[in-house]
Amino acid sequence: NDIPNLRFEVGSRPVSAPKPAPTRTPADVAAESSAPAQLQARKPVHKTWDDDPQAIAAINHRSNMNPKHKFDNFVEGKSNQLGLAAARQVSDNPGAAYNPLFLYGGTGLGKTHLLHAVGNAIVDNNPNA
Repeated sequence: NDIPNLRFEVGSRPVSAPKPAPTRTPADVAAESSAPAQLQARKPVHKTWDDDPQAIAAINHRSNMNPKHKFDNFVEGKSNQLGLAAARQVSDNPGAAYNPLFLYGGTGLGKTHLLHAVGNAIVDNNPNA
């Protein structure tokens, strides 16, 4: 009888309820919120990229904007006049007028062209944008 003896025991045990948290007084909270002395003595983080204006000027980003989509070659019609005016405002005043810009319309009315034209105009005005 070389048969191994295998036995499974399945069961459960009662789980005790979590102990209630001790009552904290306002003095306890105030004592915990004061930072340790070593944290108070830390120096502020020094941003090295703010020091060198030439490094900032040398930043060059690659984007997926189509450089052919400009306001100059956009075909304006009754269906997209308002979108064109809003897009020009966004490119002239980034972050101010029409923020965010939301364009909605049917296929082929120039939504993508306008968005690329906005991006190209902003980059033309500020190469590091």
